[in-house]
Order: sequence, then C-alpha cells, then structure tokens
Amino acid sequence: MKVSYRWLKELVDFGLEPDDLAENLTMIGLEAEGLYYQKEMYNKIVVGQILSIKSHPKADNLIICKVDIGKERLNILSAAKNLSVGEKIPVATVQAKLPTGKKIEKVDIKGISSDGMICSAMDLDLEEISEGIMVLDKKAPIGEEIAKVLKLDDITIDISVAPNRPDCLSMIGVAREIASILDKKVKLTEYSVVEEEKDIKSLTSVVIEDTDLCPRYTARVVKDVNISSSPQWIQQKLRAVGLRPINNIVDITNYVLMELGQPLHAFDYDLLKENRIVVRRARDKEEITTLDGMQRILDNEALIIADSEKPVAIAGVMGGLNTLVNEKTKNILLESAYFHPISIRRTSKRLKLHTESSHRFERGADIECVIKASDRAAYLFREIAGGKIGRGRIDNYPNPMRSCEVILKTKRLNQVLGTGLKEKTVENYLNRLDLKIKKVKKDVFKVKIPSFRKDLTREIDLIEEIARLYGYNNIPTTLPQTKLSLKKIDKFQLIEKKVREILINCGFFEVINYSFINETDLDHLKLEKEDVLRRFIRLKNPLTTEAGIMRTTLIPGLLRNITFNNNYSIYDMKIFELGKVFIANDGGELPQERRKVSGVISGSREEKFWYSKKENYDFFDIKGVVELLLEEFNIKDKQISPIDVEYLYPSRAMEIKIKEERIGIFGQISPGVLELFDILQDTYVFEMELEKLFLSSSEDKGFKSLPKYPALLRDIAIIVDAHISSEEIIKIIKETDNDILEEIRLFDIYKGKPIPPGKKSLAYSLTYRAKDRTLTDEEIEIVHSDIIERLRNKIKAQLR
Repeated sequence: MKVSYRWLKELVDFGLEPDDLAENLTMIGLEAEGLYYQKEMYNKIVVGQILSIKSHPKADNLIICKVDIGKERLNILSAAKNLSVGEKIPVATVQAKLPTGKKIEKVDIKGISSDGMICSAMDLDLEEISEGIMVLDKKAPIGEEIAKVLKLDDITIDISVAPNRPDCLSMIGVAREIASILDKKVKLTEYSVVEEEKDIKSLTSVVIEDTDLCPRYTARVVKDVNISSSPQWIQQKLRAVGLRPINNIVDITNYVLMELGQPLHAFDYDLLKENRIVVRRARDKEEITTLDGMQRILDNEALIIADSEKPVAIAGVMGGLNTLVNEKTKNILLESAYFHPISIRRTSKRLKLHTESSHRFERGADIECVIKASDRAAYLFREIAGGKIGRGRIDNYPNPMRSCEVILKTKRLNQVLGTGLKEKTVENYLNRLDLKIKKVKKDVFKVKIPSFRKDLTREIDLIEEIARLYGYNNIPTTLPQTKLSLKKIDKFQLIEKKVREILINCGFFEVINYSFINETDLDHLKLEKEDVLRRFIRLKNPLTTEAGIMRTTLIPGLLRNITFNNNYSIYDMKIFELGKVFIANDGGELPQERRKVSGVISGSREEKFWYSKKENYDFFDIKGVVELLLEEFNIKDKQISPIDVEYLYPSRAMEIKIKEERIGIFGQISPGVLELFDILQDTYVFEMELEKLFLSSSEDKGFKSLPKYPALLRDIAIIVDAHISSEEIIKIIKETDNDILEEIRLFDIYKGKPIPPGKKSLAYSLTYRAKDRTLTDEEIEIVHSDIIERLRNKIKAQLR
C-alpha cells in the first residue's frame, strides 16, 4: 500500500519528518518498506522559456529553439508543431533521466547541436498519449524545478498492511493510525450532496439474486457529466499513491477508493440494457471482456454485475469493456457495494486477475462505508464533472450486520502486559482508537467495535491495541517464572528407545512419515475388503489426495520411501519407523491408536568392490532382525510360522505369535506389489505391535555359570515332508525329556535328487553337555535315539 506524505499531512496535523513517520508506522504494525521521493524522477528537468524559433537549415521537420532556463540559454532541436515564442515549457537538460527511462545526451543533427530536450506530458510520464509539447503556466518561474512547479515533489511511503487490517488500505485508515499514536484528530472533508435530477427509482433498479455473496449493493445515477481530464490536485494525489490518471470520472472513483478504502465502479448508464442492475452468479461458460481487453470465460462460482441481458462487470474485481466510461459518456450509474471476501478471492485467483478493488474486497471492506463512499464520489462528480445527481439512492441491504461488543477489564489488561495502567489511561487509549466505550463498573469497559475494525473481536485484541499505543518499548521486560521438573520416562518409552537402539545397531536408519496416506496404497497392498487394515479414518478436508486417510499400517510409507530413494539411484536401504496407526471403531467412536514398529530392507548388504561380490539381502536377513528383537526383549513362548498375507511372497511370509496371539508379521514383498510401488529390487519387511511386544517382554534373566565340563556334538539329518517347518522340528526335539541337550542348530537344507519329490532334507547339529560331569557316549546315545524316535512318530521323519 502506497501512501502520500503530503496527503496524510492534510488529514492529520503532525510535524514528523518522513523518516520519523515511517518509523512510527512500523512500530505500530504498519511496516514501512521504503520511502520514495517523487521529485527524484524529475532531476535536471526545469522550467524554460522559448526566446526564439527558427527552422533547421538542413532538416525541414526540425526547428531550432533558443531556450532560457535561468542560469543559461540553450539551443534545443525539436519536431513539435505547437511551440511559440514566449511559452514556458519543461526542459530536460543534458544528463537528465526522464521518468520513462530515456537519458538526455548532447546530440548533433546535421551540423546543429541540441543541448537538451523540450518535454511533452508523455515524456514526463504524466499522460499515456499526448499531442505536442507540454505548455506550462505563464507564472511558472524560469529555471525552477519542474517537480516543484507541477507539485510532483510528494514523498511516497510504501507500507506493508497485514491481511487482518483492511481498514489501513486507505489514506483515512492510515491517518487514523497516525492520529491515535500522536493523540490527534483526523480532519475529514465536509461536503453535502445536492440532488437535482429525477427520483432514482424512476431511473434504475437493483436486484440481488445471491445475498450471501453480495450482502449490500447501492447505486446512484449522475446525469449530464462532462468527460475531461481531472484537476491537478486529484492527478497529483493519484500519482503519489501509484495510480495513473485516466479521466475525471474514473479518477474520482480511484480517488475515493484510496481515500476511504471503498472500491467503486462507474458504468455508462446509457450502455446498460434497460438501465438496470442484476447481481447474480455467472452462468457456466458465460463470457465477458474486461477493461484490460481480455475475454474471460466464467463459471457459476463467479459473482457478476449484469444488466437485463449480459454481464457488465466481474463483481469486486474488474468492470466490463461494454459499459466503459469514455469521452462520449453523458450519464453515470455509480456502484458502491460489499462483496463476500472468500468469493472475490476465489474469483480473482481463478481468473489470475488481481486489482486494487479485489485486493480490498478479499480482505473485507467496511460494509458501513458503502454509502459514505457513494456520496463522496457523487459530490465530486457534480463539482468536477458538472453532473446532476438523481434524487435518492438505491440501498439494497436485506440483512444489516450487527456491531460487535467486547468487555475489557483493566486488571486483565495489566496482568497480560505486565503494566500498571490506570483506568483513565486505558479510557484515553480506547477513545484515540475511535472506539465507542461505556463504563460498566470500576475498571470494566464495554467497547462497541466500529465496522471498519473487523480484527477486534475479543478482549485480547483490545489489549494488543492498547499495547501498540502504549509502545512495546515501554512494556517492562521480565523473565518468566516457571518451575522446572524432570519428566519421568515411563516403561513404554524405554521400550521404544530400546527398539530404536537395536535397529540402529543393526544398520537401520529411522524415518518419520506423515500419519496420512493415499487410499490407493492399501489397494496396492492387495488387501481384502474385510481386512482390519481397511478400517481407516477418512479426512473430511485433506490437503491433497495423496493424504486422504489416516494410516492403518506403516508399510506403505516405508515402501514410498524406497521408491523415492530409488528415483535418486539409491537402492541399498535399511530403514525403520516407530509411529502410530489408527484403526476405526464402529459407532463413530474415536479410533484405536496403536504404536507399531516397521522396517524394510532392500538392495545389497554392502557396497560392491572389485575384490568382493555384491550379495543382496534375503529373507533370512529380515528374519534375523525379528529374532534379535524378540531375543533382546526376552520373549518366551514365541512362535514363528508361515502365513498367507496378500502383500507378501507366498512361501516367504511369516507371522509372529506369543501365546497364540499375533504380534507381527515379516517376509518378502510380493513382485506384484513391488511393481505397483515402482520398486525394482527384492524388498523385505517386518511390522510388529509395540504394545503387545511390551506386554510379552520379561525383565527376568537367568544366570548361567561358565561350563566346567566339555560338550559333545552329534549331527542328525532327516527327510521330512516339504511343508514341515524347521520351527516345528526344533520344537519336537526340545520336548525330549532330558537335561543334557544344550543347543540345536540347523546347518543344512537340501531338496532334489536323491531326495524324493515333495520331501526335503534338514541337517541339525545337537550340542550335549552336563553341568556336573563329563558325559559318556552311552548317555548321549539314549537321548539321541529318543529324539530320532519322536521325530519318526510325530512327523514321519526318515534318517538319511
């Protein structure tokens, strides 16, 4: 938002220099981002007077002007046709840089030198198109800077306005802020609207079809206007705030916009079909050509201003070219309205069309300023353009908005700010903010919030306002007082820490994913409809479709991590995640929150070197990780057995059970699932429920002394059915009633000739040892034979 220093001084009587004003505005929340001195655009451009004119001897289209600029007289060549002796004109001397960017140099044209340039209004960036040289007032002092003569020496302060302060998107709004900090009054211009035409109800009508998007719409009709250039004082103010003058009618609407912050629009009354207004939603694919000459295709989300047949403006954004005010315009219909901020923002974004008008409506204009702005513009139309104002106005305002009231307690204010402000001081600050106050009781105020302060809705908002005026620098600095205490870490947190340490020691890296996943990820896992992992919670307003549901498993997130790293040519990975999953309950109850740990390995065990072969991870790597976790937590009565899981390879999918309750699964991801996740190499995964792991863990650890007597080894190789697992065989061996069998280790598995089809060979090494003696072969043979016999009876094992 650009504000004019000179304009502000007209509104508030203050003596601050521009730098000091900028600092004060910054301290109250209107950050000054820069100061721009308008006169710097017109350096070395001065008032000159033409002393003589003669033709160029060698160029028919050029004349030689002798120009007096006070300190010296210059020869200047020009092609202008409207110059005459005695006229005062703007002269850009050598080394001057015009606002258009052109730099003036001394030139020689066919033997005659030119020591400057006589400027047009277009050269000075005062008009888009101009005919001939700009002729100045005869009273302009020769040699005076052109910026001073044309009053182009204002200072612009560029301030950053927060989205919740739309009231400061106007000169009056910024003036209020200055007045509040300096304890001054804003000087508002007094005027009265003289109405002399027909009653407006006989001239036009307004119908609002969607009062949600347009809560208020007002219209005035002004007839017999004379379209011309605006007075210099309006042009100067508009240029100071970054707007280019166009004509008196458009300039007045822009002037009121910058003065009061209320956007207006002037329609050519005679170009409106049936001379009336309809505020409605656009029809799908309805078209309008806007003032910038672009054809816009609308949808029914956009609010438009239409006449009886067609759109004539995109509400709150930009007017249409078909009702443009031009030099032939005689009658004006003036719009002043309030539009719903969200609707305007969406339309502006959709059309990629951001204007001064939409900028204010998006943030919330002042609905009670609509009439004031309309009257102000109508008054100026009459004074400047000679228009005749129709009697009355149309004010379609079906549901007036109620003002907000807030209770402010002085005690609470001082408690929050750490100050000791008295009741009278607080009352003074509230009055300076233009707030209407009523004292309820001692140190308690009821504050009526004006419509232009939409940001004040709570007591804390008023406290912040008083803090601004009091000055943040004046609030005493104190250290907060708090009691420090050590947080007791519960047993479950220790379990998580231990799991994390075990996996990191195994070479895993921890990842943290969002708790939201894509529903298609569950489809990629090929889960059945009744699977518990499909009992998910769907988000009502997800940020993206990729995060539409709460996760029920950690596995999709880890597989997405693998895919992401594969895309960057990183294939060797060991990652894990500790986190919550969310399982929906029936009846609208809160979901179950379960803590899980999941890990994935993919790629090769180590980097490839010339002296070693690259070996990929396999099923037994993930199995070893799971067994280590179970061992470290001293899990007893565990069972690991095959299982059918949709997303795991059929013969390499295992479940972990403790006392017949599943606590997790592990295995190899099936090729079909890997293809859906765009993973190229074999990948292995495990997932376990931490709570069940925690409940099954035991801290009881037995002590074993070092053995005093030697161990004896016996090997056994048996042939069994292919479907029988090694876990089942080891369980049968352990069930043998003895106390000398110390260890069982599988060291060989074989299928193929001469082993019959449907069979496999497993070889075990059995370690025997007694605590109190050296065992004899006879003692071992008894136990060993018993083991063989049990295997024959229970699983029909055959010795090889």
